[in-house]
Amino acid sequence: LHSFVRNKSNKAIVWTAIEVFSRLMIAFVVGKWTKKSAKKMMELTKSRLKTNPLVITTDGLGRYTELVPEYFPTSLYAQVVKKYKKHKLDSVEIKAINGELEKIIQVIEAMGLGKTVNTSYIERQNLTVRNTVNSLARKTWCVVKKHLASVGKMYVHQVFYNFIKAHMGLEGKTPAMVA
Repeated sequence: LHSFVRNKSNKAIVWTAIEVFSRLMIAFVVGKWTKKSAKKMMELTKSRLKTNPLVITTDGLGRYTELVPEYFPTSLYAQVVKKYKKHKLDSVEIKAINGELEKIIQVIEAMGLGKTVNTSYIERQNLTVRNTVNSLARKTWCVVKKHLASVGKMYVHQVFYNFIKAHMGLEGKTPAMVA
């Protein structure tokens, strides 16, 4: 997810983490496309979890291959790497980073989360964020005037998403109720 602060040349990236079973939005960071922001995201996520997750899946961002095993060394970890040609999805590659791919898929199946490694839950959550936070909508004229405004909007969204919005996939409960 990305937005703009003051003008279209000042891009801000929104990093998010969710817990899949409850859909609880664990953490977010509004920052740059840098290792520093990625590290901040990992630190914030780790600080809000009691234990390391059994399985972690991310998109193909290279920074994750170093940071996820560093912050979550006991977690099985796989990446979903999407390759595009002329702005269209060409192929999807699944890479096991921490653990064997077969073992990761077995655990995902045993947890009832499908039959393969995917990022569909976070992608769905990102769509919800885009539809809720106007400055994150695609092809929008809306930009925030200050970085703090982006962070504020995300805090409001996080409270709404976790504590107020009932989810059909959670039988009409909120993520906080399920967590």
